[in-house]
Amino acid sequence: MESFLWFLFIILIIGLVFRYLFPLIIHWFLNRTINKMNNNSNDIPIEKAGKTNISGKNPETKVPKDMGEYVDFETIEEK
Repeated sequence: MESFLWFLFIILIIGLVFRYLFPLIIHWFLNRTINKMNNNSNDIPIEKAGKTNISGKNPETKVPKDMGEYVDFETIEEK
């Protein structure tokens, strides 16, 4: 009977520790994660409104010069 009471006492203590300590740990972890995300978002440069950036290669340089003539086809609907 004495070992059963010790078992209940230990379970009670563990439950109280989780009840009061676990929310503090979660709060600390979430604040740390939010701060990390805020610090990383400051590294991204903010562009001015209306400014257009085109990244990548120039489309003319994708086709070699000796490949031939480039023809742009359009579909024509017949009536």
